[in-house]
Amino acid sequence: MADSCDVQRVNDPLHRNWLKAVRALLVLKYGVEDFVDTHTKKYHEQLKSDARKLIFSGNLEKCSQCLVKQILPWHVHTKSSCPYRDCRHLKCLCVQNMRGKLLCSSPGSPCSVIFDLIVAGHSSRNPIFNCTDCSQWASDYWSICLCYLSTQRYSKSTCASDLDAAGLLSVMINCKFLHNYIDDITPLQRVRKSRNEILHSATYQLSEIGMRDIIQDIICILTDKQHLLKDPKAQLATQQLIEIMNDEDITLDEAKELEQIAINSIEMTKEIAIETLTEHTDIQLQKIQKKHDEFFEKTKVDTTVSQEVLDDLQQYLIDTYRQYYVKVDVTPLLPEEDDDIEHLYVPLRMEKVVKTYQSNLGHDLHQKVNRNEETVQQIDTFEEMLTSDGDCKKNICVIADAGMGKTTLCRKITSSWCFSHENPLSKQWTVKENSTQTGISNKTESKFVRQASTKNMLYMQRFRFLFYVSLRHAAEERSIEEMIVAQLLEHSHNETFRWIIKTMPEQCLYIVDGLDEWRMQTKNLMSPKTPSGIPKKESRCTAIFTSRPWKMTEILPRPSDIDIEIRLKGMSTESIKILSGNVLDKLNKYKGKSLKVDDFQHEIEQRKLQSLLAVPLMLKLLLCSWFNNHKLHETKTEIYVDVVQLMLKIFRDQKEHRCVTRTISEPSDNDLDMLPPVLRQKEEYIQFARMMVGLAEFSFTSFIQSDSLVFESSKLTHCGMKHLDVES
Repeated sequence: MADSCDVQRVNDPLHRNWLKAVRALLVLKYGVEDFVDTHTKKYHEQLKSDARKLIFSGNLEKCSQCLVKQILPWHVHTKSSCPYRDCRHLKCLCVQNMRGKLLCSSPGSPCSVIFDLIVAGHSSRNPIFNCTDCSQWASDYWSICLCYLSTQRYSKSTCASDLDAAGLLSVMINCKFLHNYIDDITPLQRVRKSRNEILHSATYQLSEIGMRDIIQDIICILTDKQHLLKDPKAQLATQQLIEIMNDEDITLDEAKELEQIAINSIEMTKEIAIETLTEHTDIQLQKIQKKHDEFFEKTKVDTTVSQEVLDDLQQYLIDTYRQYYVKVDVTPLLPEEDDDIEHLYVPLRMEKVVKTYQSNLGHDLHQKVNRNEETVQQIDTFEEMLTSDGDCKKNICVIADAGMGKTTLCRKITSSWCFSHENPLSKQWTVKENSTQTGISNKTESKFVRQASTKNMLYMQRFRFLFYVSLRHAAEERSIEEMIVAQLLEHSHNETFRWIIKTMPEQCLYIVDGLDEWRMQTKNLMSPKTPSGIPKKESRCTAIFTSRPWKMTEILPRPSDIDIEIRLKGMSTESIKILSGNVLDKLNKYKGKSLKVDDFQHEIEQRKLQSLLAVPLMLKLLLCSWFNNHKLHETKTEIYVDVVQLMLKIFRDQKEHRCVTRTISEPSDNDLDMLPPVLRQKEEYIQFARMMVGLAEFSFTSFIQSDSLVFESSKLTHCGMKHLDVES
C-alpha cells in the first residue's frame, strides 16, 4: 500500500511540475541520440580527411606509442608562432606544461596532428583528454567524441545511447562540426543550465512557468530547421513533450524512478568533484613539494644532525611508545585494565615462507616447465624474521587471521627496541616468586620467555630508530613517511626524520600494522614503482607489514614488493599454559578469586577444545567465560553463545558504570522472532536483539558476499540498525 506522504507529494502541483521536467529530459535524450551518433561519425571522417592533408605521406597510420598527456600539438612542428598567441582569452596547450611533452614519433606524427584538430574543433578550445585513448583516434569515432564531453563521468561510454541528456547536450554545444547541422545553439545552452538546476534542486519543486519554459526549449531543439525537424525520432519526441506538458497523470512508481535519476546525478556530480579536487590538489602539492625541495637544496649549508638531536628523538620515541604503544588489554573481563606487553606476551609459533621460481626446459626445446616452490622454516627470533641468507631484507609481511596476535607481536618488537636502547643491565626482567594462585611457576615463565627475548633485545640494537604506524588511523596520507609524520612525530622532528631516513636508512625500522584496515586514498598508481594496495615507501628502511590473508589475496603483491613472508600459526602448548596463567592471575587479583589454571586446562581437554586455544584472542574469551561461570558448556555453539553474551553483559555494565544516558533502540517482535531459539532464553540477547539481527545481516553481506573486512560504521544503518545503535 502506498504511503500517504508519498501520494501527497506526487499530487503536489510544484512537485508534479518538477517530475514533468525530469521526464522531458529523458525524452530529449531519445530525440537527439541518433542525431549525435550519426554526425559524430561524420565528424570523425572529416577529421581524418583533414589530418591526411597535414601529414606529408598522406597516410593516417594507427599509433600505439603515445600517451595523450604527453602529446605536443602539431603546430609546434612548423616552428611558426602559435596561432592562438594573440587571443588573450585562449590558452594554447603548446605552452602549458610543455616539459615532458613530445611530438608523436610515428610517421607523420598522427597523434599530434589529430590533437591539434580536436582542440581546434572545440567551441571553447578546452577538450577533455583524460578519458580518451589516442591509439584509437584513427579508427574509433567515439574516442574523438569523448573529448567533447564536459566531465569525466562518461569515460566508460561507447556510443551516444550511453549518454544522458547532459552528455548529449555537451557534445552538441562543444563540437563545432555539429553546429553546421544546428540552426541555433542557444536553446541547447538554456536547457543544459535548466537541467542542472532541476536535477540538483533541494526541494524537487518547479513552477508551472519553469516547467513549460524548459519543455518549450527542448521542443525548440527537436524542431531545429537544419536537420532535427526532419528526424523521425526527434518529431516523435516532440509529440511526447506536448503530451507531458498537458498530462496530469504520474504514477507513484514513475515518480520514484524520476526522483532516483536526480539522486544518481547528484551522487555522480559529487564523485567527479571529489576526484577532480583530489587530482588538482595532488598536482599542486607536487609543485609545492618540488619548490620546497629546490629551496632546501639551495639554502642548506650544514647537512649533518648533531648527536644530541638524534638522541633526543630516540628518547622521545621510547617515551611515546612506553606511554601509548606497548600496553595491551589484560582480558575482556577487565576492559579498563591494561598492562605492559612484557608481562603478558608469550612467543608465537612463526613460519618463514621462502618462495622460489624455477624455469626449466624439458627434452623438447619448445616445452617450458615453470614451477613455484615454497619452503617453510620454523623461526623463533626477530633476527630470523628479518633476515635471509645473512642479509636484513627491506619488506617483511606478517600474515595471520584475526586474533592471532599480529598487533601484539608489533608491540613486542617495539617494546624490545625500547629495552635495547635503554640501560640493558638495569632493565633486565626480574624473576618473580612462584604463584600460589594459578599454579604456574613464574620462574618457568621467565626462563621460557627469555630464551628468545634476550636475543631479540640484542638484535634490536642494530636499529637506532623504530617508527610505528597504525594503518587503521591513516587518513589522507599515501606514503609511510607521511603517516609517521602525521601520527607519531612532533613538528620539530620532521626535518630530523627526513635526514635520518635519507642518510641512515639501514638503522631504521618501520612497523606498519593493519594492511587489511587501510583504505587506499587513490585508485590510480602513482608510478610503476608504487606497489598496488601497499603504502608507498620513500626510503630504503626496513619495513614490517601486518595483514590478514584475504587482503594479500586481494592486492596480489608482486614478488619484488615482499622479500619475506611470515605466517603466525598460533601458540604452542607451553605458551598456551603460560598465557592462561598470566591472565588468570590478573583475573584472580582483580575479582578476589583463586581459580587454578589446571582446572581450566582439564575442562578444555574434556571438551576437546585444544585447537581453539592456539588463537590468543579465543583463549582469553574462553578463559573469561570459564572464569565467569566456573564451567564451559558442552557444545561449541553454546560456548560461542556464552562468549558473546559475556561481551554484551560487559558492554551493558560499562554503560551503567559510566552513567551513559544514550540508550539503544528497543527490539521489535520481528527482531525477537529472528533470533534462534537458543538465544531467546538469554536476557542480554533479548535486550540487544535489534543490534544482533542487524549485525548478523551486515556480517553476512559484508564478510560472506563481498569478502571485505573494511567498512564505514555508517553502513551498519543499511541493515536496519539505527544511528543510536551504531553510536552505542
